[in-house]
Amino acid sequence: MIIIGAEGWDGTVTNNDLRCVSASSIGKVFASGQLERWAIGATIDAAVNHSQWIADSVRQGQHDAAKSYLWRARYDSPFGFTNAKAGTAVHAWLEWGLLGRAIPPELNEILAHPTVVQMCLRLRELVERIDLRIEQMEHVVFDPSLQVAGRFDMKGSVNVCLGPGLIDLKTALEPRSKRGHPKRPYADSHALQLASLAGAPLEATFPPRIVKLDNDRGRVYLLNETEAAACRPATPVQWAAILHVSPERASFWPVDISSARPVVAAAVTAHDWLSSGAAKALPKQPLAVVDSTTPTQEAA
Repeated sequence: MIIIGAEGWDGTVTNNDLRCVSASSIGKVFASGQLERWAIGATIDAAVNHSQWIADSVRQGQHDAAKSYLWRARYDSPFGFTNAKAGTAVHAWLEWGLLGRAIPPELNEILAHPTVVQMCLRLRELVERIDLRIEQMEHVVFDPSLQVAGRFDMKGSVNVCLGPGLIDLKTALEPRSKRGHPKRPYADSHALQLASLAGAPLEATFPPRIVKLDNDRGRVYLLNETEAAACRPATPVQWAAILHVSPERASFWPVDISSARPVVAAAVTAHDWLSSGAAKALPKQPLAVVDSTTPTQEAA
């Protein structure tokens, strides 16, 4: 059976499938100091904000419930929706404004929120200032040589860079850090993602086949020879950048993908090892062991 894309695919992975690491999973290989600090801070905030409920659960012996609640609470948002949802809504608004695409009805409530309204206003001002012209949005690309794939936000041009480029939209509902500084993109994770996508030579013409990996290792895109032949050449880009949007400001951040791209190959190798090879690095049983049941020399 010839398989092209996810439609009609039964989920089987064969030896003929090239496993391309998702570009968004590349960053999971290296610990991001900024993201780790955010995660720790979010957990602390959740513990403080829900301390009474957690204390009551522990007092009642419901330790697992308290842990589960705290894990979910770290993603709580005072806005009633997550930053990811806001990003989806702002992205849809941009598609509507520049490409005339319809906005999904379920996003209208988020787009009506005063904070998101301010984000869209800032983004519109920046789009006009840099004269953003979008050529493509939301396309999947493959790089078989590096074994990486992913979906990019947009390709287009601006008046502050030469030629076409790859642009990623990032949003922040809260405009400032706890120290009062304007929030900015995380270079240590975003640069690798953009570098992975910027050089990909193939663009999918079909819904891609995606497999979710265990242990929070992200996802891989599958590509066989028939699918590779069905791809079209991806539009080449000369630069990459991040559009960072908050209620206070929208900013345009160029990313040096020339320095990040050589790291992508190493990241893919490390990702493959962490996903499948790490478990094989240790034998099933230790070579030597001493425990509480082992007779000591004196006892012998």
